[in-house]
Amino acid sequence: MTTTSTDNTAPSSGPFAGSGALITGGGSGIGFATARLLARDGAQVTLMGRTADKLAAAAEALAAEFPTAPPATIAPGSVDDETAVAEAVRIATATTGRLAVAV
Repeated sequence: MTTTSTDNTAPSSGPFAGSGALITGGGSGIGFATARLLARDGAQVTLMGRTADKLAAAAEALAAEFPTAPPATIAPGSVDDETAVAEAVRIATATTGRLAVAV
């Protein structure tokens, strides 16, 4: 019999612990769902999207759901803006020094 843990307060020592993850469209929908999974698995999540308020709310929701995960950072901007993407990558790698996931 296999059991699945739903303990959201477990330490962030999952397969992505110590890795940066940049999630475009991370403020809602599939992007936010992806960010939730990566945060659960220990990634340092950076949310990128066009609406700063939506990104901030998503980061707060991740912190509430996964209090022991590294705090999510936000990078407002559009993926069609090369400067915004470069800044998002800089933010995503600032803490961990590497970007393991980009979605």
